[in-house]
Amino acid sequence: MSLSRALAGSGVTSNTALPGLIWTPLAAPWFKQLAREQDSEDPRAGRPEDVAAAVCFLASLLADYITGTTLRVDGGATATV
Repeated sequence: MSLSRALAGSGVTSNTALPGLIWTPLAAPWFKQLAREQDSEDPRAGRPEDVAAAVCFLASLLADYITGTTLRVDGGATATV
């Protein structure tokens, strides 16, 4: 927030992408353990491409008026009513 306020008049934006559970080969054993603990087939997880798409959006001209925000990339896991 401080950075976005400091740079607001310069045309530079400052945002954050906050990923949730993201499946990667390195995390596969952890996901299998989580699935056993939750007694489910597989916990819902995003892909690295999901995070990359969010970051690309924030870095694009489509987001040139967005600054000081956190974009949650978690499939709705932290959505509140």
